[in-house]
Amino acid sequence: MADRETSLKGMAAVLEKGRAASRELDCAIGVAIGRFTVHPPRYEGGDVQYSDGNAWPGQAGDMLVPRYTDSMDAALTLLPAHGPDCAAFWRVGNDGEGGDPSLFKAEVLIARGLISNRQTGVALTAPMALCIAALKTMA
Repeated sequence: MADRETSLKGMAAVLEKGRAASRELDCAIGVAIGRFTVHPPRYEGGDVQYSDGNAWPGQAGDMLVPRYTDSMDAALTLLPAHGPDCAAFWRVGNDGEGGDPSLFKAEVLIARGLISNRQTGVALTAPMALCIAALKTMA
């Protein structure tokens, strides 16, 4: 569990330093959250074989990975689904305040029973800010 927490916090820190959306970051997020693995493709009889959940940047396998850093719809998949024991609330905006008024700020609140976890993320784009906040709530 500590390895996953470290990985998620590290991925959030990388995104906070990121200047633009990229497929490499998308793949790294997919691996950090455990939805994808990094395995090179296998070559069998001249055909390329990709395992399910393969996220190999620069190969066709990365087409399976959502564009977390470039799409609000994809970034929202990082939040847990609502259910009887879990609720997720989020907001993203650009209020023109802070050290750099051009940055977006995202806030995510995950409530599970009586326990809640609220995190924020700041980035150049709304999807990246939401990714940062969502990854911090997972850690």
